Amino acid sequence: MELLRFSLILFQLVSTFKTGICLSAPKFKVAPNWPDRDYYDEDGPPIQLNCLIIDGVNFTMVWTKNGSKIDPGKEQLLLQNKNQTLIFVEPKQVQSGDYTCIAFNKAGNVSYNGTIFITARSQETRPRVIDTDPSTTVSRVQVGDTIMIGCTFDVGGSMEALMDLTLNWFKDDIALKDNNHTVFGINTTGENNQLSFLTINGIQTSDYGTYTCYGENSKGNDSSKITVAVPGPRKNNLPLYLIIGLSSGGALTIVIVVVIMLYRCRKSNKYEELTWEEPNNYDVPDHKIEYDVFISYSNENLDWVKDALFENLCNHGYEVCIDFKDFTPGMAVTENILDAVYKSHKTIVLMSHDFLKSMWGQFELQQALNRATMKRSDLMILIKFDDCKVPAKLMGKTFLDWSDVKVRPHFWSRLYEAIGEPAISNNHNDVKEAEMHKINVNDKVIDIENGINEFNENDTHDNEVWKTINEMVKTFNEVTIDR
Repeated sequence: MELLRFSLILFQLVSTFKTGICLSAPKFKVAPNWPDRDYYDEDGPPIQLNCLIIDGVNFTMVWTKNGSKIDPGKEQLLLQNKNQTLIFVEPKQVQSGDYTCIAFNKAGNVSYNGTIFITARSQETRPRVIDTDPSTTVSRVQVGDTIMIGCTFDVGGSMEALMDLTLNWFKDDIALKDNNHTVFGINTTGENNQLSFLTINGIQTSDYGTYTCYGENSKGNDSSKITVAVPGPRKNNLPLYLIIGLSSGGALTIVIVVVIMLYRCRKSNKYEELTWEEPNNYDVPDHKIEYDVFISYSNENLDWVKDALFENLCNHGYEVCIDFKDFTPGMAVTENILDAVYKSHKTIVLMSHDFLKSMWGQFELQQALNRATMKRSDLMILIKFDDCKVPAKLMGKTFLDWSDVKVRPHFWSRLYEAIGEPAISNNHNDVKEAEMHKINVNDKVIDIENGINEFNENDTHDNEVWKTINEMVKTFNEVTIDR
């Protein structure tokens, strides 16, 4: 790619010198804005990339993929409009990559590039509700109680299929809003099924009714209804065997009551059983630690991450891994995320409304949780950036709260304490300091601090050189004493 740019510049200089004609350099008529989404569907609608140049300018347009010039026939691509438009007629996963358009003439050039990610959809199916909570689809609660209801959707088992899934909740066929009273939530199970749950805080009389969980993707949709009702008469809630036990009295009655209480307690905690499975045999990749921390965040919070979090950590001496600096172009997003999590000593998760809605954010969070679980160590640092609801899976973990202005003065010191000393940077400094203790005389390396006695004075044939060495050692010892 750099060779191509150099050739273009050389072509412009030579051509201008020969002709002496002043031309106008090509400029974009409208600034390109592709890609316009995080991913595209394999065998989905055609993808069109435009690099439109202003009228009245002679130019040549070249397209590259991953730094190499595109062969439209080989790549199954279509060029139109004087090569200003590149079309993926039938998008395929193998066409994913970093694309660049370059328009040039004798007066100059202009270019634009972006990454096109095309995901395979061979495993995606129409959403199917495979489980509900409660399983009876009827939940009886008192006014003032807080309840959680949920549905589990199967969409084929692939991460790409989950990204295509849209979830909603309705009450009596009216769409609900995610707020403090009715709180939406999602979780991914070990089989890559999607759990959509609804928490209703402080049940009111108006909350009784029929709720519908709804899931939709490009293949179709499915839904299931759950009824929230007032408790019935106590005598109707008692099973027959409990009535018989109570009538018999004595120890049998106590045993049956205890069994029923344990059963109901277990059923009320069913949601916890449907969250991410604890990875008993999770295969943790064996990576060399190259960074002190990896920052996981939503692009909506990029300004604060770059100007505050990233800059402060770097100034404090930490080796920071972050997507815009360390993710490898052309590599799958999932592989970049895995490398970042497992090559970093700790992961900082910036929780916000946007982050919790992001599928990639959930993937990064799940990988960090898996690694922390298998390492049996606190490798994840949680930062609450705004007034978002902390996911149930993270309720037991301590987090730093940037949104609370009262405790914000202590934020940075607590963050540095949670990360620890910058181990990666210190290792680099130790190597540099060790090299400073060595000199080279007549192609022989001498350690000034420890190895001066190994040097043979007869090797030099020059008393001036030996005198210089003694002076350097003396200076080094004086500096060491001052330190």
